[in-house]
Amino acid sequence: MTLASFDTLFENHGITIIPEASPWEDGTYWSICSSILFLIRESKTQDATLLTTAILNRADSFVTLDTPLIRSAKQALQEGYGLHLLNPTEGLQALRGKGVPQF
Repeated sequence: MTLASFDTLFENHGITIIPEASPWEDGTYWSICSSILFLIRESKTQDATLLTTAILNRADSFVTLDTPLIRSAKQALQEGYGLHLLNPTEGLQALRGKGVPQF
């Protein structure tokens, strides 16, 4: 798993960068963000902001190199919000149809 995996994801237009959600535009922003901060031990404020943005934009997956975050948050985010946390290699496999994440 390397940064090269991210490059491949971007080159193939397999992932989309979404604009950051604003807490003033969505009334559920703070409830989602705070639940991530309080329920996921490894999350940091920046993680919560990015994950909240992904959830509000109805993203299917979130690709990150943060292994501790994936380990601690994967199940909670999948069950609570339908968001799948993937490392770049899993993201590539999912895009290539190898079905690594169990959507």
